[in-house]
Amino acid sequence: MLKRMKLFKKITSMLILMIIIPVIFVGVVATNKSRTSFEENLKLTSAQAIDEVNDGLSKHLKIVGQQVTTLADNEDVKNFNNDGINKDEYIKRIQSQLKSIKNTTDGVLNVCYASESDQIILDSGVMSINEFNYKERDWYKQAQNDKNVIYTKPITDKVTNEQVISVVKSVYDNNGKFIGTTVIDIKINAMIDYIKNANIMKSGYVIVTDNDGNVIINNEKNNGIISDGQNISNLPFWNNNKNGDSNAYDWTSNGIKNYVTQLTNNDTGWKVIGFVNESEIAQSIDGIKSTIAIGCIIAVIIATIAGIFGSTIFIKQINKIKDAIKKVAEGDLTEKVDITTADEFGELGENFNSMVDSMHKLIGKVEETANKLVESSVNIASMSEETTASVSDVAQAISEVATGATDQAQSATSVATSVEELSDSMDEVAKHSNHIGKLSNETESLSTRGIKTLNDLVMKSDKTKENAIESTSMVNEMTQSIEKINYISNVISEITEQTNLLSLNAGIEAARAGDAGKGFAVVAEEIRQLAEESKKSTDEIKAIATEINNKAKSAKDAMEESKEMLQDQEKAINETEDIFGQIVDSIIPLTGAIENIKSLNEKMNSNKEDVKLQVENIAAVSEESASITEEVTASTEEVTATMDELTQYASNLQDLSNQLKNEISQFTI
Repeated sequence: MLKRMKLFKKITSMLILMIIIPVIFVGVVATNKSRTSFEENLKLTSAQAIDEVNDGLSKHLKIVGQQVTTLADNEDVKNFNNDGINKDEYIKRIQSQLKSIKNTTDGVLNVCYASESDQIILDSGVMSINEFNYKERDWYKQAQNDKNVIYTKPITDKVTNEQVISVVKSVYDNNGKFIGTTVIDIKINAMIDYIKNANIMKSGYVIVTDNDGNVIINNEKNNGIISDGQNISNLPFWNNNKNGDSNAYDWTSNGIKNYVTQLTNNDTGWKVIGFVNESEIAQSIDGIKSTIAIGCIIAVIIATIAGIFGSTIFIKQINKIKDAIKKVAEGDLTEKVDITTADEFGELGENFNSMVDSMHKLIGKVEETANKLVESSVNIASMSEETTASVSDVAQAISEVATGATDQAQSATSVATSVEELSDSMDEVAKHSNHIGKLSNETESLSTRGIKTLNDLVMKSDKTKENAIESTSMVNEMTQSIEKINYISNVISEITEQTNLLSLNAGIEAARAGDAGKGFAVVAEEIRQLAEESKKSTDEIKAIATEINNKAKSAKDAMEESKEMLQDQEKAINETEDIFGQIVDSIIPLTGAIENIKSLNEKMNSNKEDVKLQVENIAAVSEESASITEEVTASTEEVTATMDELTQYASNLQDLSNQLKNEISQFTI
C-alpha cells in the first residue's frame, strides 16, 4: 500500500508541477506586463487630469484677463490723461466700469486704474501716489515693457487675510503712449477649492507652485509630504520638467513611491503638479495576484483529481504484471498476463508472455541436455581410468631408456669440459697478446702526440718571448713619458711658486693703496690660493708619476726574469722532444713481435675449435637422447596427471548434471 501511495504521490506531483509552473510563469509575466501597462496608463491618466486642471485654471484666469483687457481698451481710460477734459466726469465713468466688473465677477477683491498722472482710481475712490506709490510695484514696472496680461504671484491681503493675485494690463493711448495699467485683484479661494477637488484616479491630488517652486496652492491629501509655502525646486523631479510639458516622473519620499506629473500654465508660468501614489498600481496588481493564486489552487485540485484517476489505472495494470512476475520468479512458467488495453501496458503484457514462453522452451532444452550430460560424464569417467593404467606401463619402460642415455651424456660432457679448459687457456694467452699489442700502439700514438704537443709548446714559447721583449720596450717608453711628466710638473711647480710670490707682492701693494686697493687685494688673495692649489695638485701628480715609475721598473725586472725562464723552458722542451723520439724508435720493433705472437695464437685457436666442436657434437647427441627420454617420461607423467584430473572432472560433471536436473525440476513446464 505504501508503494502504491509513493507512485500516486509521484504522478500527482508531476501533474501539479506541469500545471502550476506554467500558470505561475504566465502569472509572473502577466503581472510584470500589467504593472508596466498600469504605470503607462497611470502616467497617461495623470497627464490628462493635469491638462484638465490646467485648462480649468486657465479658463478662470482668462475670464479675469479678458475683463482687465476690456477695461484697458475702454476709451474713458485711454483718454483720462488728455488735456482739456473733465477729470471728475471721467473718474465717475471709470469707477462705474470698475464697480460693474467687481459685482459681476466672483472672487474680485479690488479693481482699479493706475495712471501715469500719479493717480489711482478705485471703485470706491481716488488715491494719489503719495498715499500708495504703485509705480514702485514690480507689476507696474513690468507692465511698462509688456503688453500682455500679467499675473502676479499670490500675496496675503492685509485686510481680509486671504490669498490674492493681481491681474494687470498695460494701457496705451491712441498714440501708442503708455499711460498706466488696469488692475484686478482676485481672491484665489475659488482656484484653491477647484485644485483641492481635482482628483487623479482614487488617491491622487494636485498642487500649484509659481515658476520659482514656491507652493501657491497646497493639498491636504499629501499627508504632510509638502507643506504650505514650501519651495520644492530642490526636489529631484523639479528640474526634470523645468522647461517641459506634461511629463511623468518617479519620486520616492519617506519610502513611498509617487508618480509626479507637472505642466506649466502658459498664462501665469505657474506649475500644475499632480501626485499619484504607487498604491494605485499595487491595488490593481494585488487583484491580478489574487486571480493567479486562485488559478493555482484550482490547478492543484485538477492535478490531484487527475493524479488519482491516472494512478489508479496505472497501478491496476502494474499489479497484474507484478503478480505474474512473482509467480514466474517462484518457478511457475505457465503463468500468463491478461492485459487487453491497446497501449504501452498491453505491449508490456504481450512482451512478458513472450518472455515466459521463451523461458519455458529454454528450460525444456536445458533439462534434455542435462540428461545427456549425465550419461556422457559416466562414460568419460570409465574411459579415463583405462587410459591411466596404459600410460603407467609406458612410463616405466621409458624411464629405463632414460637412465642409459643419461650416463652416456655425462661421459661426453667430461671430455667436453677438458677441451673447454684448454680452449680457455689459449683464449687467455690471445687476450694478453692483444692487450700488449694495444698498449704498444697506444704508446706509439701517445709519443707521436707528445712530440706534436712539444712542437706547439715551442711555438707558443717563442711567441711569449716576443711578447715579453715587446712589453719591455713599452715599459721603457712609459718610463721615459713619466720622466717627461716629472719635468713638466717641476716647471708648473716653479710657476706656482712665482705666482704665489707675485700675489703676495700684489697684496702688499694693495694694502699700501688703502681703500682703492681692496678689490685688487681680494683678487690677489684668490690668485695666491689658486697658486697654492696648483702647487698641491702638481705635488700629487709628481707623487703619482714617481709611484708609476717605480712600478714600471718592477715590471721591467719581472719581464727580464721571465725572458730568462723562457730560455730555460725552450732548452727543456728540446730535450723532451729527443726522449719522445727514442721512445717511438723502441716501440716499433716491439709491435712487430707482438703481431707474430698474435698470429700463432690464432692458428692454435682454429685447431682448438675443431676438436672442441667434435666433442661438443658427441655430448650434444647424448644429451639430446637423455633429454628426449626425459621429455617422454615427463609427458607420460603429465598424461597420467591429466587422466587423473579428467577422471575427477568427469566425477564433478556427473555431480553437476545431477544438481542441474534437481534445479530444473523446480520449474513447472
